[in-house]
Amino acid sequence: MAKKPKLIAGALSAVPDGRFKRFGFGTSPVPRDEWDQRITSAERVLGMIEGHVRPDASEATLDCISVTKGMFSRIALCDRYDWFSVARMMGYPSSEFSRQVSHGLAYLRFFLAQGDMDGAERELQRMRNVPAADCLHEFLAIARDGRHPENEEGWAYILWSSSERDLLHIGASGGTVDEVLARLRRDYPGHDPFGVMAAWLVHDPLEAYVLVREIFDAEMVGDGFYRIGLGEARKRLGGQLSARDLLALSPWHEEPDPEASLVSAR
Repeated sequence: MAKKPKLIAGALSAVPDGRFKRFGFGTSPVPRDEWDQRITSAERVLGMIEGHVRPDASEATLDCISVTKGMFSRIALCDRYDWFSVARMMGYPSSEFSRQVSHGLAYLRFFLAQGDMDGAERELQRMRNVPAADCLHEFLAIARDGRHPENEEGWAYILWSSSERDLLHIGASGGTVDEVLARLRRDYPGHDPFGVMAAWLVHDPLEAYVLVREIFDAEMVGDGFYRIGLGEARKRLGGQLSARDLLALSPWHEEPDPEASLVSAR
């Protein structure tokens, strides 16, 4: 009997150990030795969701589900070297939405391994009711077909360099996260590259910027830097962005479905 699926819990609560000298945390490109596997996995899982690939319990199918689940999990948790790079290639799905898809894929794999095709079909139907397929189409268009990722503008963010482990750069911008990272590289040339610890698409960056200054006033060090733990910073900023209705939907989701719990990238 297959073990019950292991579901992901909370997001990264502390900055990672070690130095990040080449790429900032979260912004590393996908390693070459994982590229083909992620493409193949996304293709098979997308085929099952769209109904033109029959689900089965073969080792290859179960592995593809695990790999695809891992891509959504890293976006939900913001806990891997390439999480923001993967989020970009998937169209910036939200943390909560990515968590839902990750859990759905875990149950899909479990039901297939159990031989429970009715359970597997229920999970696939749940994924058809939300834009899981859209994320995978977006990923394949970029990773397989060579389309350039969209540069979405309007963000609140938490950035970090391993040169100053106890400081977070927290703010909001009407431009892209990459533009903020480039500015920090120019302003702090001796630092390890800044990485992305959390990021939310927002529809009013100026209001989000004022909010950041308001809720982190006691922790301010200067020039957008704050001395505060990552878990507390993410909880405080994400919660207030949601409470004040500043979160923007993922780019493809013009008509929000309240049942789907889709919010901005995180």
